[in-house]
Amino acid sequence: MNKNKLNERCRILSKSIIVLSKIYNDKLTTNDQKRFIETFIGAALWYLPQDKSHWDNNISEEALKELQQHKNILKITRDHLYPRKIAARELLTKYIKEIGESEDKLLELYNKLYGRFTLVTQRQNRELIRYQKTEIFKDPYESYKSAGIKLVHKKWNELPHKEKNKNKQFLESL
Repeated sequence: MNKNKLNERCRILSKSIIVLSKIYNDKLTTNDQKRFIETFIGAALWYLPQDKSHWDNNISEEALKELQQHKNILKITRDHLYPRKIAARELLTKYIKEIGESEDKLLELYNKLYGRFTLVTQRQNRELIRYQKTEIFKDPYESYKSAGIKLVHKKWNELPHKEKNKNKQFLESL
């Protein structure tokens, strides 16, 4: 991951969030308009660079099994702990003052919260959607539990990626 690129993108996204927060928090802005703003701020978050430092050291049992059996590697995906729209809403409201006061605040929040991910299968990622809706989302790990996804805490070097195979290519791409 190019840290300079991440810094630059976080700074420009911070400026965008500050400008859009004035519209977002205006009493004349409709709920539909707010959801639209959340969608494109959330999309911008999704395009920020990530690497293994953003991994929360959790992998679903199902994803770990896929890696161990060297099959369906492409069916493993990163699931952001915080859904993009929820992250956007929090940035536009809860953290807007701090973002306005520090040009590095978004980078800090991204590295600590919104850029963090867990490794799950694509099927599990789709299953999580119903538990990560704005109206019901409370905590990332509660969402996994509600979806019946069992997480295993692993260190990077404990994942089966030392062999020269698709596992290694996938994990090195993080």
